[in-house]
Amino acid sequence: MRRGLSLIAALLVTQAGCEGRLTETQEFAPLSELRLKVTVSRKEVMPGDTLSIRVTAYNPAGNPVQWPEYSCMPLMYRVYTPTGDRIAPPGDQVCFLTIPYVPGQPTQIGPVLEPGDSLTVVHQWAAIHDYGVPGPLQVLDPGAYMVVGGVAGEPNLLVESAPDTVWVRVP
Repeated sequence: MRRGLSLIAALLVTQAGCEGRLTETQEFAPLSELRLKVTVSRKEVMPGDTLSIRVTAYNPAGNPVQWPEYSCMPLMYRVYTPTGDRIAPPGDQVCFLTIPYVPGQPTQIGPVLEPGDSLTVVHQWAAIHDYGVPGPLQVLDPGAYMVVGGVAGEPNLLVESAPDTVWVRVP
C-alpha cells in the first residue's frame, strides 16, 4: 500500500510540474517583425497557365512569432490587377492547393515560428480571375499583375511582402 501512495504522489508532482510549464507566459514578437518574400516560378504566362507562387517568412526577431488562428496555412498570396482589384486566390478554396515546405523538417506547421527559422509555402495558381466570381471563371486580359505574399487574413493579408510581377501575354 505504501508503494501505491508513493506512486500516486509522484504522478501528482509530475502533473503539477507539467501544468506549471504549460501555463508559463511566452513573450512573442509582433507579426510585423517577419521578413516576407514572394517569388513566382514564371514571369510570363498565357491566360490559364499554371505557375507556382512561393511565399517565405523569416523570423529575425529574438522571440518566436505566433501565427494568428488559421484554417489551413499561415502564409497565403494575393494577385491584383494594375488598378488594385483582387483577382486571386478564390478565398477559402485554396487549402488543397498549398504545399508547406520546411527544409529538413516534416511538413507539419506549428503555432509559432522560432527565432532564426523560416517557413516557405508553395501555392499553385492558374492565371485566371477566380476571386469573388460567382459564375464561370474569367480569363485574364493581357497585362501586368501584382503578386504579394504574407500572413493569412481575410479580406487582406495581415503582413505583406513586396510585390512580384507576372505578365499575362496575348494568346
